[in-house]
Amino acid sequence: MVRPVKMSLLSLYIKKEFLPNLLSDLIQIKYFHVKDPEESSHPHESSKNPRKPLTVLSEEDYKKRVEKIKLIQTYLDDIFAQIEKNPENVRPPKKENRIEFDYSSLDDIINDLQSRVDFNYRRLENMAKELELVDEHLENLAEVASLLNIIAKFGGESYSKKDYKRLHFDLYTASSTHYKELSGSIKQLNSPILIYGEPISDQLVGFFAFYEYEHFKLFHDLFLSYNCHRIEVSSKYIDEKGIHMEQVQEDHDEEMMKRTHFYSLYQEVLATLPQTIMAYYETLDNIRKLSEIDKQIQQTPSHNTLKIEGFIPASIENRVVKALTEQFKNNIKIESRIIQRQDPYLEHHGIVEEPDQEDIIAPSLLNMSPLLRPYQNLIGLYGQTNYSELNPAFLLFFTFPILFGLMFGDIGHGICLMGAGVLGAFLFKKNPGTRSFSWIIFYCGIGAIFGGFLYGQAFGEPYFIRESIELHPWLVNIMEEGGVMIIVKMSIIVGVVVICVGFAIRGINYALNKKKYLAFSESVFKILLLVGGAIVILKYGFDMQKWFAPPFPPVLMVIIPSLLVIFLQVFGKLFRMTSYLKKKTYGDIIGHSTLDLAETFLAIISNVASFIRILALEMAHIGLMLVFSKIGEALLGESPDPTFFRKLIVIIVVIVGNIFVIVLETLLVMIHGLRLHFYEFFSKFYVADGYDFKLIEIEDTYSNLKFATTSELQTPFLYRRKKK
Repeated sequence: MVRPVKMSLLSLYIKKEFLPNLLSDLIQIKYFHVKDPEESSHPHESSKNPRKPLTVLSEEDYKKRVEKIKLIQTYLDDIFAQIEKNPENVRPPKKENRIEFDYSSLDDIINDLQSRVDFNYRRLENMAKELELVDEHLENLAEVASLLNIIAKFGGESYSKKDYKRLHFDLYTASSTHYKELSGSIKQLNSPILIYGEPISDQLVGFFAFYEYEHFKLFHDLFLSYNCHRIEVSSKYIDEKGIHMEQVQEDHDEEMMKRTHFYSLYQEVLATLPQTIMAYYETLDNIRKLSEIDKQIQQTPSHNTLKIEGFIPASIENRVVKALTEQFKNNIKIESRIIQRQDPYLEHHGIVEEPDQEDIIAPSLLNMSPLLRPYQNLIGLYGQTNYSELNPAFLLFFTFPILFGLMFGDIGHGICLMGAGVLGAFLFKKNPGTRSFSWIIFYCGIGAIFGGFLYGQAFGEPYFIRESIELHPWLVNIMEEGGVMIIVKMSIIVGVVVICVGFAIRGINYALNKKKYLAFSESVFKILLLVGGAIVILKYGFDMQKWFAPPFPPVLMVIIPSLLVIFLQVFGKLFRMTSYLKKKTYGDIIGHSTLDLAETFLAIISNVASFIRILALEMAHIGLMLVFSKIGEALLGESPDPTFFRKLIVIIVVIVGNIFVIVLETLLVMIHGLRLHFYEFFSKFYVADGYDFKLIEIEDTYSNLKFATTSELQTPFLYRRKKK
């Protein structure tokens, strides 16, 4: 069983000018959870002391900083969208080539990052605009060349406004559809106009129009209504001397050279930007983390001194204090205290701690084996481990696959789940959440194989692949006579065992938090009560006469533990066996114990009954497999020699049916397994009202954050973390 690491609370008082040095040291320490000064140490503390601590950073300044960070994030996202590269494929630079940022204050580094990001954003934006402008010029030249060719076909070798005193001449482009509609509209007009067009691209038509000046507004508005684009042809391309196609070609070549140059520069910039942008992303993420720390720094009455509080593992307290003291000497003051663990079930018992014992809520840091980490994700759905209680990941490692296997017992499907779990774990190495879930699937596959041996089932059949490989169930074949009742009894026994383990862990939590008498008076006798009740029900059923049969009525196995649960705490107060019952009256103890016992009775009945779902889900599994088996038999027909096509169809149906059952039942059984753990198991011992320990982790894969150092400090920070 994993218990959160014991914590110490450090209060650091340091002069303002040494803050960057201290932040650099805390980053090296890493295991420093910055305490929020506004967090209430006790549920009712806020009403006793409504005054908020004075922090260096005001709420308004913090909001402005957050808005600035969001703006930088938006610019970075826009830049990366132009790069069109997957962040995972960006290779980190060599250590000496990382982009450096100098940290003197957080606002300075934010402004520095903003200016760098803005420079790259504007540079890309301007280059993209230049390319767009060149493309427009090239497109315009292509249209001009096409229109000049159309004019040349009609013998128009030159153009001069002096030649057209009453007529207006214009060149246009329009989409093929709009040009066709325009031509139809012009035919219906009585006004004289000459219009001719030819396709100049797949979608565009170029055309010229001659019409009288007096009809200029009419035709101008008409062309606009059909989205026609007027083309201005420069006099250097056509004049009274003729059409100058060589000038068009010369300008086109010049624009192409310009475009090639701009495009080459643009691609060169894009090729060098990914590492830079990743460094900016990384720095922005580091700024967010440092901003959260900066938000918790308090201003002391001495305006030159700042205060920062944080939790560290008690095992490294002495080394950290020594290293900080040696470095800062008289420029720092350190106060430290060990955070004592308390009974996590205080509210349940109404027990009040001694008034001089401040109830500081410490974060939970779990040193967990890699084998157990996937299950921590499931536990997180219920809540975070309290600082004073045991984490149930070790138990879940065994109970979750076993209960899964009891509800989904099938050797063949278990092998499939194991294979799927291993495959998923290797395919999703870079996705921690999916990888953890894949390993849970793998362990559940082991549980399914175990359940398959218990019930003698493989792919829904009492044999493995071939009928010659017969399976002999370790427990019972559900389809045999009496099999269902055996599974019902097994489900009840499993439920009793699981709930007893929950009560036992509650007792261990009591004992670890110096409440050994409660561990004995409550947990031990609740276990005896549950075991006694299970024996009576399983052996005698609901035959009341047998319950009270002399000389030793079996019902006493329930009555005696029940009375002891009520009165043992009374004896504890009477004989002063414990100090934490002093302030409670006898009436309070008896009343609370009686209500607790009644609640326990009701909860036990529903909790144990809930485990009957083991039978229901296993029966559902067998039923689903039977359905697909019968479908296969029906498709195969009664012919002794079915065709190859029929055999193929049956194989496909069987494979699809098995996949459907595996996916559907895996989801259903996992949901029911979580429900059994959360409501029937965890509710007996797991408070889960804690919060996680947050490490100070500054990333330095692409960037390097250099903290400004003060020349007054002659001694370096000599703390070194122990290697695991």
